[in-house]
Amino acid sequence: MPKQAGSLRYSRINSPSLAPDTVTGVISHQPTFPMLIVHVHVQVKPECVEAFKAATLANARASVQEPGIARFDVCQQADDPTRFVLVEAYRTPEAPAAHKTTAHYAAWRDAATPLMAAPRTSVKFANVFPEDSAW
Repeated sequence: MPKQAGSLRYSRINSPSLAPDTVTGVISHQPTFPMLIVHVHVQVKPECVEAFKAATLANARASVQEPGIARFDVCQQADDPTRFVLVEAYRTPEAPAAHKTTAHYAAWRDAATPLMAAPRTSVKFANVFPEDSAW
């Protein structure tokens, strides 16, 4: 997905990890680790799907405003609408912990947990493609 000019979501203008390329002089993001991608798997009680979606969308909209989050997707399974995957892309190793200190995460956790049919699970991935600088 191409970056949108002026988008705060993709802005790295104030990032301390920006450095000019020694050959071209162009500033680029040079991470010391690959971005962390987390897939959070959630199964919701059938009668709670709409409430879960509302709480999760509020959290996602606030989460993408955090400087440490590159992306926060909410996906609903096509053949079982009670199952969701949240795809969270973090720019730094500290970003997941920072995310969990926000008011919107706490509000989501408190609202969403009783709506779940089972405890949520997660799987962590290291980004391979697109390159971190393309996020």
